Amino acid sequence: AVDRATEALQRLLRAREGEIETCERRIRDLEASQRELANELLAMTTAMDEAGDPRLLAAALRDLEDRHVAALELMGETSEENEELAARVEALQETLRAVGNGSS
Repeated sequence: AVDRATEALQRLLRAREGEIETCERRIRDLEASQRELANELLAMTTAMDEAGDPRLLAAALRDLEDRHVAALELMGETSEENEELAARVEALQETLRAVGNGSS
């Protein structure tokens, strides 16, 4: 009876040792994950610090978009003015040709 009890206790001990090894392996995996996440958090924090405050960046982007729209409008107006001036120049040239042909 003592031998059976000893064998049962030894089996139980081996089972517990296996559980302990599994737990230790899991702890090592979790510690590695924690280090990786800490490094990722540090990298993201550094990137955010370098990029600046997202609210300020959004405001700067809106300002740039407004300036871009204003520049496009100005370019459109300038283009229209150029077309009008080109038409006037053409009309003047035609008038000069007509005057030149009429005086010859």
